[in-house]
Amino acid sequence: MKIRSLHREELEEAWWLHEEGFPYLDVISREFYLGWRSRLEFDFDQIIVAEVDGRIVGKIEVYPWFGLSDARKGFVDGFIVNSAYRGKGIGTQLLLEAEKRASKRGITQLDLGAKPFAKSAIHLYKKLGYKKLNKVYFLKVLKRNIQVTGLLNDIYVRPADPARDAEKLFKTRTNTNWYQYPTQEALETDIKTHMDNYLVLEHAGEVEAYIKYNLADVVRIFSLGIRLKATLPTVTLLGNMLARILVKALSQEVIYIEVDENNKDLLKALRSLGFEIYETEFHMRKLV
Repeated sequence: MKIRSLHREELEEAWWLHEEGFPYLDVISREFYLGWRSRLEFDFDQIIVAEVDGRIVGKIEVYPWFGLSDARKGFVDGFIVNSAYRGKGIGTQLLLEAEKRASKRGITQLDLGAKPFAKSAIHLYKKLGYKKLNKVYFLKVLKRNIQVTGLLNDIYVRPADPARDAEKLFKTRTNTNWYQYPTQEALETDIKTHMDNYLVLEHAGEVEAYIKYNLADVVRIFSLGIRLKATLPTVTLLGNMLARILVKALSQEVIYIEVDENNKDLLKALRSLGFEIYETEFHMRKLV
């Protein structure tokens, strides 16, 4: 067995292994997976594979938080070993290599997600020192089933302005720990980079909430923040921002979002709008 970096010409093969391991995460399409990783500047040392007899039988991806070169936090993604090769220590070697590469980049904390049914994977993570933090819920709704109500005339939903909004948005509570910005500067840079994907909601002159989303083959909500002392109910804030997104979502039929279990108010609001939980995972962490 050989542990090495993925080669650019093997990216399609990595996608099929990813699809084999995560068929239930139907939000991740082939185009979505390949798009970002196909860029000329993409660092393929971030995708580590296990090769046996010339065949890729396992992979793991490790990235710095928000792609920041100086990030001290990182996360593991797309960790999968072909079912015919499990129980041979391949997963352990892949994860240890990911930790080593992360450490060389200055990363001191690694996060990963573990499905509750993946008992052997959770056993491995615990054995290597990962601790369970909280549960994350995956929710989705068909566009035709969403029940957006309570739209108000005195609410203003507009594109985010990095200079004007970054400080306020940085202080808002986000829907999942996976998307906590490490610094205000990182948030401001992200807004500048994805200007078409951020919306801010104002009410009575105050920024009450924001949402970051993507329109590809589906609508995917990456981050949703609500001001700690918001004057409007969560369902009203969420409904008004979704209404703005739905105007642009002409061909997309499904909306996806992830929410931490401790964000009960947001979970309740999403359920009232028609969202349903279709998957869960544990958020786990290790200092490396």
